[in-house]
Amino acid sequence: MKINPYLSFDGQCQAALKFYERCLGGKIVYMMTYAQSPIAAQVPPEWAKRIYHATFSLGDQTLGAADAPPGSYRSPQGLSLTLDLDAPADADRLFEMLSEGGTVQMPVQETHWARRFGVLTDRFGTPWLQALVRRRAFIALAEAVVLCPGGHGLSSTTLAPAGESPAA
Repeated sequence: MKINPYLSFDGQCQAALKFYERCLGGKIVYMMTYAQSPIAAQVPPEWAKRIYHATFSLGDQTLGAADAPPGSYRSPQGLSLTLDLDAPADADRLFEMLSEGGTVQMPVQETHWARRFGVLTDRFGTPWLQALVRRRAFIALAEAVVLCPGGHGLSSTTLAPAGESPAA
């Protein structure tokens, strides 16, 4: 099972997805306008070029998007898209790109849980918990001996992220 986000826009869906293509390197793999849709006769003529449905692909992940029907757009609340990156330079670059014309709630910075982390809402109203890069030492318990019931100890080797040694 996968959970795939579906973003709604107020007439800016195509521009937003092209922006995400440029920033994230993904691809718009499907896009249908209201004029091409089964409900074309039911929407105002000025909606003809707005997006009825689109699919954006990034690696093996997808998100859906559309311009909300006339009068039904609501600004996103209670959710954020997140990016989990491996390199601090990528985190800084993507944060800068996505925040262009948007609102930064927390500038990208080092935190106690991540080497680079920031919070923003992009110019299209999409909230991002952006540029998260895990610290290799994030799991502090991995640096200590964890005692199991019965007094048997586990070394930090068993808690290191896949493919990494605990000393990394």
